[in-house]
Amino acid sequence: MDLHSLFPQDYDKKTAFFALLALLVNVAFALFNAVMAALWRSAWYASLAGYYTALILLRGGVVLTQHKLHARSGGDAHAFLISQWKVFIGCGALLLVFELAMCGAVTALIIGGRSAQGGEIGEIYAIATAAYTFYKAVGAIVQLVRSRRRGNPVTQALRAVGIADACTSMVSLTVLMLATFGGDGMMSVKACVGFGAVAVTAAMAVYMIVRGCLRLRTLRAAGAAPRSMGEEDLS
Repeated sequence: MDLHSLFPQDYDKKTAFFALLALLVNVAFALFNAVMAALWRSAWYASLAGYYTALILLRGGVVLTQHKLHARSGGDAHAFLISQWKVFIGCGALLLVFELAMCGAVTALIIGGRSAQGGEIGEIYAIATAAYTFYKAVGAIVQLVRSRRRGNPVTQALRAVGIADACTSMVSLTVLMLATFGGDGMMSVKACVGFGAVAVTAAMAVYMIVRGCLRLRTLRAAGAAPRSMGEEDLS
């Protein structure tokens, strides 16, 4: 069996498919951190559980909305595209709200740190985590750029959520590396990386709102045109 045939070939559908997989991973992380918070009465784990819960609501809301858009548009391509840009703007606004959960998780990581296994096993775990995190971050950036050329506004919104997720992963990795290889007390380094990630997410959210509003204005102005405008008309 060709494994390639098991995945959707359309870029937008493929993005939605992998967003669902990421959503399942987020659910697993949220449950794990919630259980650890209850067992250890840890504010650190509780903050991460809250962060992943917010991420689930954000990513799940975009995926669910995308699924309903076709039915609501009634087959009107122009109305469908307008709805997609509204989701794009809404995702940007929710990313600003998502900043609250992100700030809580980042603050907990900076102040409380995280435990790390010592010895060779701990170093191997830290290096493996670093490799996965960088792969995740680079992949999120590449896919965000690609989605602007090939994807619809909802696909771009999902990729933006992936960037926000990768930013928090980078903060967690920084704290882990410092705890594993020494320098756990480097509060300034953790603070710069942590709130740098928050700033990147906030800037991306504002950009999404502004860009989405401009595109929406263009679409509505062209509403009387005899043909419906596609994404390529707006690039």
